[in-house]
Amino acid sequence: MRGAGPFTPPAAARRLADALTPRTAPTVLLGHSLGGVIALLTALARPSAVQALVISNTGPHTRDHGDNSLPERIRHQWTPQTRRAFLQACFAHEPPPALMRELERYLGELPAEALLEAVEGLRRIDLSHGLGELRCPVLIAHGELDRRRRVADAQRLAALIPGAELVLLPGGHTPMVDCAGAYNEALDTFLARHLRATQP
Repeated sequence: MRGAGPFTPPAAARRLADALTPRTAPTVLLGHSLGGVIALLTALARPSAVQALVISNTGPHTRDHGDNSLPERIRHQWTPQTRRAFLQACFAHEPPPALMRELERYLGELPAEALLEAVEGLRRIDLSHGLGELRCPVLIAHGELDRRRRVADAQRLAALIPGAELVLLPGGHTPMVDCAGAYNEALDTFLARHLRATQP
C-alpha cells in the first residue's frame, strides 16, 4: 500500500494476476482476511495462473463482519492505541512480542488513506455469485475463535466453492500464528493431496 494504487481488492487482484502470468511453476495462493478476498479474486480473474488456494478467516461478503466500525476508526481515530487494539483482536492468544512489534510498525507506516481505500473497497464486494466458477482445489483453514470472521463465514465460503475443504482450527483471526502447528498440518495435508502428488 505504499505504491501508486489503487488499493481496492479488485485492483490488487488484477496486479497480482498480471504478476503471476509469466510463472510456469505451480502457484498456490495463501490469503488471510482481506488477502483471502484478493486471492479469490485473483484466481477468478486468471484461473490458469493459480493451481490451488488456501483461504483463512474471510468470507464472501462483509454483511456479518464483526468489526463494522473499522473504516470510521481509520478515518477519525487511527492512533497507536487504536492500531494496537485492532492487532490484539486478531489473535486468540498473545502473539510473540517481536511479531507484535513488527505488526505495529508495519501498520503505523501504512498510509491511512490507502488502508481506508482497501477496507472500504472490501465492504463493497459480494462474491456470493462468482465463487462457483472456481475450479482449483481450495482449502478454507479457519480459526474458529475469530471475533471478526465467524465460523458461519467459513461455512458460507465452503458452500459456495465447488469441492472446497473446510478445516476449523483452534485459533482466532490469525490461525497461522495462534495455532501454527494445526495450521501447518492442515496446509501440508492439503498440498500433499492436491499438488505435491502431481509433481515429478
